[in-house]
This record gives sequence, C-alpha cells and structure tokens, in this order.
Amino acid sequence: MLLTFGFTHCADTCPAMLAKLARCTASLHARASEVEVVFVTIDPRRDTTTVMHRFISRFAHPGESRLVGLTGTPREIEAVERAYHVWSQHSSSDIAHTAVIFLIDPLGRIRDVRDDEDSQKSLAGEVEKILG
Repeated sequence: MLLTFGFTHCADTCPAMLAKLARCTASLHARASEVEVVFVTIDPRRDTTTVMHRFISRFAHPGESRLVGLTGTPREIEAVERAYHVWSQHSSSDIAHTAVIFLIDPLGRIRDVRDDEDSQKSLAGEVEKILG
C-alpha cells in the first residue's frame, strides 16, 4: 500500500503526487493489481465521499492502478493524522501539510517513508522490493 494525505482542492502538490503514484503502480505491469494507493483527506469538511470519488477518478486507470480515497469526520481524520504523525495546518485560504508517502507491506508494517520529491522510478523500485 502507498498511503498519502492531501486534499482535493489542492492546486498542485496533491494532484501531482496522486498522478505520480498512479503511474508508479501502473509501471509495475502484472504486479500493479497487488498495490493499492490510498489517499486520505486532511480536509474532511469539503472532501465528501462524492468529491473524493470525483477527484480519485481523475487518476484511476482500471487494470493499471488501484486508488482509494478516504474521508471521515474531522475527529476521525485527526486521529489518523496523529496515528501517522502527519502535520496539517488550515488557514483561511489554503492548507499546509506534510507531503509524505508511507510504503506499507502486506502485513501492515511501514517499510519506508518517502515524500513528493521522490521520483516515480525510485518509488517503483522500493515497491518492487517490498513485493519481493
């Protein structure tokens, strides 16, 4: 699993990261279906299930990548942020947040932590190592 956090109204970083993760999994070809990209909102008030579905659909390519968008109540999202030590700060015009990618193995263990600066190629290499 590639787990990341963001919000659907982000103008640049979040869509770019989600596109990179979708391309990363697609580059695994036959093994692509073994990897799931999970995008957790940090803006649950605006990111309803409908909004998340529309956003995720922009990046999902059936048969190439499995993308899941998760939302919840503000309290639920805060609990997930705390559990993964993800930082976010809401202002009147934007949301600043950690641009981190957790690489989680099939047993649920965090095997690596990357960020939005990592290349698609390096991420794919790490995923292949985890898949074995």
